[in-house]
Amino acid sequence: MSIPKPRKLLSFVAAAAALFVGLTPQARADSDHRDQCRDIVGPFSSVTVPVPPCNSPVGLCTHGILGGPMGDASYDFTVYTLTPSPTNPAVIVATGKSVITTKKGQMFTDDVSVLNFSGPAPSDPVAFVTTATINSGTKHWKQTTGQFVATGVLVQSTGLAVGNYTASLCKNPGEQDNKDGSDN
Repeated sequence: MSIPKPRKLLSFVAAAAALFVGLTPQARADSDHRDQCRDIVGPFSSVTVPVPPCNSPVGLCTHGILGGPMGDASYDFTVYTLTPSPTNPAVIVATGKSVITTKKGQMFTDDVSVLNFSGPAPSDPVAFVTTATINSGTKHWKQTTGQFVATGVLVQSTGLAVGNYTASLCKNPGEQDNKDGSDN
C-alpha cells in the first residue's frame, strides 16, 4: 500500500476544490452580504452504509460526523451518479445529495465528490474532495446558503474516511444568527 505523496495529494485537492468552487455560483456569497457569512473549519469522519438501508441507485451512501464548531453534526450522503473522468482513468466524479443534521435543524446539500484512485483496490487510500452546496434548510438553517468543502482519504477495504472540512455559512439579510457560525 502506498500513500499518495503529500505534494501530489495537495495539488490534486487544491485543483479539484478550485474547480468545483468556480462551478457553484450559488455557493459564492454576494459581496454586499459577506459580513453575514461565517467561515468555519473542523474534522470529519464517515463510514459507508450497506444496501439497504442505503437507497442510492449506484449502491453508495455514507454516514458521518462533522466535528469542531458544527457540534458533532451528523450527515448522510447518497450518491446518485458515478462518472469516470474523460482525461484520467484513476479519477471518478460522484454526484449526490446530503442531509446535515444538527441540534438546531437540517441543511440539504447538492454534492460533487472527486475521488482519485491512486493504486490497486481495495487497500490503497483514495484521496477525495467533496463540495457540498447548501440548497435549503430547516429551523436555524432555513435562510442559510454557502458550502462545505471536505478533503480526505477513504480506505476502500474498511469504508472509513477521515479528513477536514471548511465551510462558509451565510445568512440571508435580515436573519439573525450566532456570530461564530457554529451550531452551539
